[in-house]
Amino acid sequence: MGNPLFDSLNQQLELLKTGQISSLALTRQDIQRIERHNPAYNIVIRKDFKRALETAARLDDEFKRTGKIRGPLHGIPFTLKDAFRVKGFHTSFGWPGVQLLPAFSNATLVQRLVDAGAVFLGQTNVPFSCFDWQSRSPLYGLTKNPLDPEYTVGGSSGGSAASLAAHFTPFEIGSDVAGSIRYPAHCCGVFGLRPTHSLVPLYDFGPELNKKPFPDFVVAGPMARTIEDLQTVFHVLTAGPDTSTRKTSLKIAHTLSWNGISTDQSSTRELTAFVQRLKAAGHDVSAIKPDIDFERALYHWGVILGYEVKRKLPWILRLRPLIDIGNYFGNTRVFKNGRLKKYLKAGVLAGRAKYEEALSEAEALRAAAANEFSGFDLWLTPVAVGAAIKHMKTGDDVLHEGKRIPYTEFLGNFLIPPTVLHHPVLCAPVGRADSGLPVGVQLHGKFGGDWQLLADALLLKEQFRPPPYLRGDE
Repeated sequence: MGNPLFDSLNQQLELLKTGQISSLALTRQDIQRIERHNPAYNIVIRKDFKRALETAARLDDEFKRTGKIRGPLHGIPFTLKDAFRVKGFHTSFGWPGVQLLPAFSNATLVQRLVDAGAVFLGQTNVPFSCFDWQSRSPLYGLTKNPLDPEYTVGGSSGGSAASLAAHFTPFEIGSDVAGSIRYPAHCCGVFGLRPTHSLVPLYDFGPELNKKPFPDFVVAGPMARTIEDLQTVFHVLTAGPDTSTRKTSLKIAHTLSWNGISTDQSSTRELTAFVQRLKAAGHDVSAIKPDIDFERALYHWGVILGYEVKRKLPWILRLRPLIDIGNYFGNTRVFKNGRLKKYLKAGVLAGRAKYEEALSEAEALRAAAANEFSGFDLWLTPVAVGAAIKHMKTGDDVLHEGKRIPYTEFLGNFLIPPTVLHHPVLCAPVGRADSGLPVGVQLHGKFGGDWQLLADALLLKEQFRPPPYLRGDE
């Protein structure tokens, strides 16, 4: 038997169920690997190793006594994004000071993982307020990509994707409001699912002090190194059965540019090659130009998100002078240039009527999109203009084929409109850019059709191109 940390989640589960390895042994190996490699990449920022070893030992004893496993994740050690509270642990959400407050309860999703028998190891890095496409924390510093430390891991679930790519964990849970699952998965060459809106419970997301629901667009979903592993974790998160039907071939639409922005040359090459592989495998694949106003989708995202973030603030911070100060230091830091800064500010300053109008128009966009793609099994789009960017100052323009593009438009152009549409989106690696880093693709399913999206993606398994993940010494 080789190093089980390089196996998939389902392979590790089989080793545990058949007694070929104990949870305690697997957890010890994971801890040793994290201690060996984490200093170079700054992925796991708070550790709970003592409790993990105790939990693993209890699970082994339970299995030995009863011959039964605790649940579908029995004995599996895992890391978790620093956004999901864990009882007795310190979740910060990237907010300085909050990390000093221990949680008195598990978030619903965390409890489901624990009930399924998973063993919590520690939390992975996020940017401030989980609101950036890079993972640079004011508390814990910069997380580096284990595939190439000069490049970003993405954000805000960047630590989650990096933990997978470094073989620190066989699965993670990300959250996504503007691509925070999909862009990190793209940067690190792993699989990530942004589920259908509201399918996965997220009402108790964030630190213990958070009592208000997060904005309309925030969802949580699984991340893993294989589609099969995503299915296993998704079953735990949703507490529901696989409702998909099996197919032998798919009808797939693809759109590789919108809003006047296209992917760079090496990304276009890899996406085009992926399309050709799909055709060669017998799938019906065609290019389309959807009759969807992507610019309006960006606008509605800004208005709805801005208004709902404002609504979470204490009333005194919603007074106009303080709102202007908060908008300057929050919105301007990430959305320094470009249209999204203006749209988000419009939401922060919006009244109830404007907000409700945006909600209504967003719903109309969803109906139009559902009609547009009703004849296809999947809709294929880019994740980003290019592969992972080098570490840079948040908000600065990005150089793209001789032109400077606003940070938010370079990174958010392909990620934000699907957020507004509320349907499930799977990010999968399909090639490697000239930099050697992964190129991902977004596979869009139908609203509520998450299991079908996973099943359809599994049918394309041989056409994906995961990168060689960090292995290091055995």
